[in-house]
Amino acid sequence: MPLLRPFRDYNEKDVLNFYTFSGQTSTAQIINKGTLVQIVGPGFRNDADPVNIIGTYGDFAVNNVQALRYGTPAQVTYYGTGNATQGFPGEVPIGITLFDIRELDENTIPLKYNPRKAAELEACISGQTVPIVVRGTFLYSGLTGAFNAGALLYGGATGSITAFGAATGTFTNFYVGNALGTTGIDGSAMIRLNIL
Repeated sequence: MPLLRPFRDYNEKDVLNFYTFSGQTSTAQIINKGTLVQIVGPGFRNDADPVNIIGTYGDFAVNNVQALRYGTPAQVTYYGTGNATQGFPGEVPIGITLFDIRELDENTIPLKYNPRKAAELEACISGQTVPIVVRGTFLYSGLTGAFNAGALLYGGATGSITAFGAATGTFTNFYVGNALGTTGIDGSAMIRLNIL
């Protein structure tokens, strides 16, 4: 499972703030920061409506009252889904998420009612724009495969980053960066992300 650790060195100009995450299967699911993502559908379009109505703010209905939430229409999902229409081969990652995508806090209270708590958790809820970074140096946990310092890193299945070779099984992995060291005792390794 991918996870960004506290050390992060990147330029704000390398962060995309156009997309919301699509692919959560339940409100209890958490998509960790550091998940490799790809664009879904047409992506960002300057002629599209900048917001979508994504549902009510609460879980109950009151007569003659509307409390709608708005969300970003351009979407990303996990890289490496194996979706035949997207490819894999053919899928192209655009970056890794800098925030978690989650609906509930640790006490199962919806974060849509507490934006300050969501900011403290570095979390986005459904419909909100998630920051995606395309280049930088990160302490990253969840690398798969055996590797040495300087090894090439590739996009793996369901948003992971792997050190397996360029051709694995029936698909070709997409190059995303290099390992700057081997895995430490905590399972983290320093990586240099460089998605072209």
